[in-house]
Formats: sequence, C-alpha cells, structure tokens
Amino acid sequence: IDAMIHLGDYRQDAEELAQELNLDCYCVDGNLDRIEKRKHEFLHVECGKILLTHGHRENVKRGMSDLLSFCREEDCTGAFFGHTHMPFYDEIRGITLLNPGSISFPRSGDQGSYAIVTTDEQGIHASILYYSYRDTEKPQGGYLRSLMNYSDGF
Repeated sequence: IDAMIHLGDYRQDAEELAQELNLDCYCVDGNLDRIEKRKHEFLHVECGKILLTHGHRENVKRGMSDLLSFCREEDCTGAFFGHTHMPFYDEIRGITLLNPGSISFPRSGDQGSYAIVTTDEQGIHASILYYSYRDTEKPQGGYLRSLMNYSDGF
C-alpha cells in the first residue's frame, strides 16, 4: 500500500491512522469536523485528476449530480467520497465514482467496507472489500475500529 485516503468524518482519525500505520495519508474534513481546513483535495495520478471529498457539500445523499458537475468543472477523471457510509463504485458519464463505505459504522448492512484502489494510464480500478464479522453481532473492538474511534461516529 502506497498511501491511505480518508474521506471523513473526522480528520483526527486520519492523522492518527497514518501515524500508527506509517503511511502517507490524503484526507479531507467531514461534516463533523469543527473547522473545515480542507473541503476537498485533488490527487494527481496517471489517468488524470481525482477529487477527494467527504461529500456533504456535494449533497451525495441526494444523488450524484452535484458531485458530477463539480468533477466536470474541475476536469476530474474520478471522485472518491464518503458521507453516506455506503459502498458505491461506478462510472457515470466517463467519471469514476467511489465511496468505500465505512469500516466502523456501515449503513448498508452489518459488514464494514473499505476499498483498494490502483490507477494506471487507462483509469481507476477499485475493489470494495468487506470486513467480515464471524459472530452475528458486531465486535465492540478490534485493531482498526479502535484506531478509528471518531470516524463515522454519527
């Protein structure tokens, strides 16, 4: 893994994870951060520019139209976003959209999710992976969950 991308809810979690895991980290502020320092960020890769955003300012809970419009304005080939806590991966009108979901507070069932992404000249390639719980009940702890004590908390 070359880097970690954290899409909110709390920037502090991204900073702690990056330090704990000794990884480069790209992060944006979420709707639960008190002061938004970085509303969005751009990641420049082989296939173009990727927008990193939490998604609340682009109203992603209501659909992808605002996010797609912003991507077109900024000439982005893709957008990674959070906010909904639900995994999503699709290409719409030539723009790759990815929401990895949430490891600690998923809203699409009882399994947390995250994404592994690679890029090359041809585009963005992602896999959404699920954090499986062996018991029928979610565990109260765990290594990643304990590191992410603030993210996706509300």
